[in-house]
Amino acid sequence: MVTSFFDSVDKLSDAVLYKFIEEMKQDYDLIMNILFTNTNEMVVFFTYLLILVKKLNPLDHSFTNAIHMIKSLARDINESQQTASASFQKDFNRFFMGHLLKNYCSVIAESPNKRQYICELIYAHCAHDLQMRIKVVQGLKKYIKSDETVYACHAFLISNEEVFNEQWFDVFLYYALIGLSNPKVSIRVYSLNVLNTIARHNAESILDITEKILNVSQEKHWEVKAQCL
Repeated sequence: MVTSFFDSVDKLSDAVLYKFIEEMKQDYDLIMNILFTNTNEMVVFFTYLLILVKKLNPLDHSFTNAIHMIKSLARDINESQQTASASFQKDFNRFFMGHLLKNYCSVIAESPNKRQYICELIYAHCAHDLQMRIKVVQGLKKYIKSDETVYACHAFLISNEEVFNEQWFDVFLYYALIGLSNPKVSIRVYSLNVLNTIARHNAESILDITEKILNVSQEKHWEVKAQCL
């Protein structure tokens, strides 16, 4: 019954699905308690939520509502101080790295209009753990074959960061410097976008590459010039 409902969500109206998600949010605390008591329930529940992410239209309110709920769940699970929660959190993060991330990347590759939303979702899953965030960035290429899409994800992911972290930003800096030499204009633009984000947090961290950026700014493409301003 439940599986058939989720399998047919793309045939339901936005209003019906939005109301359904709102009703789930009203039972948020109950859902959290159930998830924490049984790892299998967590796997099943997030598998159903993944179906929503894959099937809903990104222009619909129900899609953004579902994304918001999943982000909240991921953050609250990882930030929970409940007794005996550490074991469950490890299981949850293993499920994310071993299953959810691959499927999120599949959505990114197949649905460009969902790309930014899914990157926000990925960040919510790993915001609590620097090493996990680094592994996610380094592993994107494993699941996304398009270099252009990978660099777009870099730009979206780093934009979620609120504070400067040298180790975390160095990962993006490494890929951005490679991207500046890529023949594809879009990749150079995304790389410059990443560098702009880094500069907003810590301008000194990119002083050594200003000459390279100046050279790139001489290009004829307006998209590149705009990022260099």
